[in-house]
Amino acid sequence: MKLPMHKDKPVILFVDDEAAVLSSLSRQLRHQRDRWCLEFESSPKTALQKAQELDIDVVVSDMQMPGMNGLELIAAMRRFSPEAAYIMLTGSSDLSTAVGAINDASVFRFYTKPCPVELLKEGIEAGLAARVTAQGPAEIQKTPETRETAEIRDSDLSDINNTIGMAALDHLSLSVIVVDPAARVLLTNKSGGALLSRSDGLSMSAGEICRASTTLESEKLHQLIQTAAADPQENEQGSFVVSLQRPSQKRAYSVLAIPIAAPGSEQAQESGNPLVALYISDPENQPLPSAEAISRLFGLTRAEARIVHELVKGASMDEAAENAGVTVSTARTYLKQAFSKTDTKRQAELVKLVLTYPRLSS
Repeated sequence: MKLPMHKDKPVILFVDDEAAVLSSLSRQLRHQRDRWCLEFESSPKTALQKAQELDIDVVVSDMQMPGMNGLELIAAMRRFSPEAAYIMLTGSSDLSTAVGAINDASVFRFYTKPCPVELLKEGIEAGLAARVTAQGPAEIQKTPETRETAEIRDSDLSDINNTIGMAALDHLSLSVIVVDPAARVLLTNKSGGALLSRSDGLSMSAGEICRASTTLESEKLHQLIQTAAADPQENEQGSFVVSLQRPSQKRAYSVLAIPIAAPGSEQAQESGNPLVALYISDPENQPLPSAEAISRLFGLTRAEARIVHELVKGASMDEAAENAGVTVSTARTYLKQAFSKTDTKRQAELVKLVLTYPRLSS
């Protein structure tokens, strides 16, 4: 029988074999002790015993631990705490681990280490929100939002093993955020999680929605996501790429949206919810290549490279033509010539090639 202790506050259990990590988490979350009961265990075996004794609300576990890894621990814990929300932390840079975690163990959230404490707190809050008590601790009622999240995990994410490598897992040097058509954040790489936590031009709301710094910018971002999810074919107006301003007045982000499961594909037909990978380039940390560098690397003329450079920055075709001092018709001709020289077929494909290529010098 589980002990009733701590139930005046939700119980959050942290499991990591590195004592230094647990000590750091304890310090960073000390101000939450008036709201949460924080439990820390360095042994998976001891943590499993604690799951049998306490009514645990959220478990934050490391992935790589001696004797029992995080997935094995969560699978065992579910026998005693089936309604708990499970969050996985790992030092791995391979997001395919996240796919396995979500598919095999129904992990509620996945973050790479070191995870910004604010992002971890948001994940814990979301996990607690998923545990809504209906008639006491023994009966948990899932809200419509929780059911929707479960449906996303069970349908969309079960099919992305063969497709996510074509998008978010290919190039982890950029900030990568995987969202659904409603802009709900499902996965991030390390850089993407850190970017969201800074809230400088992009952030994640309490409802896990990816938002920009203003309502207008958010509308632009969400339109980008919906367009990419709905129509993955060639888009000559450049609506797969946008530029997002930042409150810090630093140079704007360039955001490229790539659909993971295209409408009409087997994945989309089964899930009904195509996913979108957002590639975010921060020119402050990863400068965009100049038109001259693009010309040298891909064998483009200066005129062709100028159009490609403008599109990579997030300009529309009309804006790119105006900035380059040519007509829209001429700009489209240059773009088609760039497709031929780079062996690409769509604007989004060409922009992705430039953004994810090894860093260029001007």
